[in-house]
Amino acid sequence: MKEKKKSAVSWILTWAGQKRIAYVWSVLLAIGNVIFKILPYFIIADVVRLFLIIAELLHSLSTALSHKATFAVLANIRKSCCDKLARVPLGYVKDTPSGTFKNIMVERIDSIETTLAHIVPEFTSNLLAPIVILIYFFLTDWRLALWSLVPVIVGFLSYFGMMLDYKPSFERTVQTTKDLNDAAVEYIDGIEVIKAFGKTESSYAKFTKAAFEYADSFISWMKRCSIFHALMMVVTPYTLLTVLPFGAHYVANGTLAVSDFVICIILSLGIVP
Repeated sequence: MKEKKKSAVSWILTWAGQKRIAYVWSVLLAIGNVIFKILPYFIIADVVRLFLIIAELLHSLSTALSHKATFAVLANIRKSCCDKLARVPLGYVKDTPSGTFKNIMVERIDSIETTLAHIVPEFTSNLLAPIVILIYFFLTDWRLALWSLVPVIVGFLSYFGMMLDYKPSFERTVQTTKDLNDAAVEYIDGIEVIKAFGKTESSYAKFTKAAFEYADSFISWMKRCSIFHALMMVVTPYTLLTVLPFGAHYVANGTLAVSDFVICIILSLGIVP
């Protein structure tokens, strides 16, 4: 009978003889080597997920506390305004439109809420974290750290574009807001007198004019800033745009270890919270 042709594996096992078990263990250990190289990435994913949950919890608690403190501050400011209003001359009160007082005690005091409740705690923390990350980033690989700052610089330049004509635009919105509040309060409070003297059309025209000027002051400002704002929001967070290609190039050249490259990728994601 014709002898059955042996495969390459069969010949290897035949030649290995008593050392077959060593090859089996060698294969198993090699598989373990691959598994333990991949395993850290799964562990990192779980750790990141856990830390994100903790971070969101801490952020919620921080926001709740800052808002509670801010509402107490706003209440004290309004009480101080009421006390001040009770001491000003009666003539000044009569000569000043009631909408002006409403604007000061409601809208303008409300506008402080964002600064106290959000900017104070969040700006401080969001400024500290990138500084710590950048220091560690530069210690890991200064080249990628510099490349990661390119989108951030573009974002800052876009922000400065939004600040063009800021002062006149802001002053116009403040004035048109005041005029609209004054016109609205005067129109609503005097509606009976307006009807009695047949001045409904002219009084309403004054109110609508104030409303259109108010809307135009914000729309024109936002229209001018929209392209800079979109550029800032899109480009600034994407530090990977520069980190990934240049990091891959450094790894290919052998000047950057794969493990350090992974760390740099993670660090780049934390530069812009």
